[in-house]
Amino acid sequence: MAAVAVVAVSCSKYKDKKGPAFTAANGDTTHYCNDATAANYNWGFPGIPDNTVCIYPADLYVGKYVFHDSVSLQSTGLPIFVDTFILTFHKINNSRLAVTGFCANGDSLFITAAPTFLASVDTTEGDSVTNWGQSLCGVADTINGSFVKDRVFDSLMYLSLQVASDTGVVTLHIGTAKKIQ
Repeated sequence: MAAVAVVAVSCSKYKDKKGPAFTAANGDTTHYCNDATAANYNWGFPGIPDNTVCIYPADLYVGKYVFHDSVSLQSTGLPIFVDTFILTFHKINNSRLAVTGFCANGDSLFITAAPTFLASVDTTEGDSVTNWGQSLCGVADTINGSFVKDRVFDSLMYLSLQVASDTGVVTLHIGTAKKIQ
């Protein structure tokens, strides 16, 4: 009889007790972003929803950076040269940015940032087969690639770009950028 009672109790479904609501009335003063398009969506939850604390993907990148660029041939991996220059990221909207500093003629590179701390070069040239990216500096070259913000050191960014020249040579531009403003 005791064994049957133990089996019956062990097979019954557990019911979780509801805890107290976490609200400002209970002394909660934590505010969190409740916009799913933000990079800090739900950080600080539970608490008080407050979209004034939201950090949008483009906000992660805005500013001036010193970019240390290492250029190599994609075909062989042979290093060609290194360079250092200033990149400036200008916010267009919550997810899009214009980047100046790549082109001596002042042209901008357009990128789209995601809440995942990753931004990609917008594709404006090519087709579904080539999908190369966008025109670079007003010439026949195209650029494609990504910008990744460091989640721990917010002043650091990692760039991985590919430039396809009109002659068919593809160069890789790999480097880091450190925020200076």
